[in-house]
Amino acid sequence: MIKGSGFYNQEESWNDTSLKELKEINKELQKQINILKTKESHYREQINQLSFNKKSIETRLDYHTHKLMKQRKKCQMLTSDLEDFYYAASHHLKTPIRNISSFAQLLQKGYEEKSNTKEVEFMDFVASNAQHLNALLEDLLFYITLSDQAESSTTTILPEEVLAVVKMELESLLKETGSQVIINDLPLVKANPFLMQLLFKELIENAIKFRRDQPLTITIEASYRDNHHVFSIKDNGMGLSENYADKVFMLFGKLDNSGKFPGTGLGLALCRKIMELHRGQIWYHSKRKDGTTFYFTLPDHLLIAC
Repeated sequence: MIKGSGFYNQEESWNDTSLKELKEINKELQKQINILKTKESHYREQINQLSFNKKSIETRLDYHTHKLMKQRKKCQMLTSDLEDFYYAASHHLKTPIRNISSFAQLLQKGYEEKSNTKEVEFMDFVASNAQHLNALLEDLLFYITLSDQAESSTTTILPEEVLAVVKMELESLLKETGSQVIINDLPLVKANPFLMQLLFKELIENAIKFRRDQPLTITIEASYRDNHHVFSIKDNGMGLSENYADKVFMLFGKLDNSGKFPGTGLGLALCRKIMELHRGQIWYHSKRKDGTTFYFTLPDHLLIAC
């Protein structure tokens, strides 16, 4: 009887222990379930937020796609207008300008024979302005069609070879002005040869135009930085004010309107356009009476932006 009583007490104790353990396990399981429920709620919130963000992005994407389509259509219309202008300028404006210039020169000659000094001056003014207008129109038409010039495929070029052609074209001007062009080692680059020739020519002519009363030296070099070839064209000329850093590359952005320096004001605008087509940049640093250095960049891997 005593043994049986001990057995029952032991069984009862074991049952109490098992029950406590089960309660603890159940309590832990409940705790884990609550944690999982909290996580599930958090994840649902994230999913809802992602779904909202997706819809928001899709809405904005649709808006910007529609906006880009409208801009593309507008650009196509502007391109068409430019083509119409090019045709009109080529066929309807150039002829009257030539006629004005020709008749002004005839009148000028007639007045010279009659020794009418004042009238000769008037006709000279008309003739020179007609010639300037014709040159302006020619440059503007060339600027408009510059993208078409870039459609010829780019190739790997050696800038020294391009500059050799430029120096040959400017040989008389270089000798006449006593200017010297020094070319240091330049890298092979991918570019449009015709446009590079035009770019170098414009920058060298610009340096000659703004030279001082001393021998002009133009030094052309290149370096490599941030996956770009950086070219520099440095001169010891008059220098340009950096206040004109934006204006100088604009259409008709002449720094001098006195007539002392020839040109239509399109040269550096052409340079900027060429750089845009090559996905590069152009800028300058200068100090008055201390020369100017123009810089332009060409990327390693080039795709012309036609």
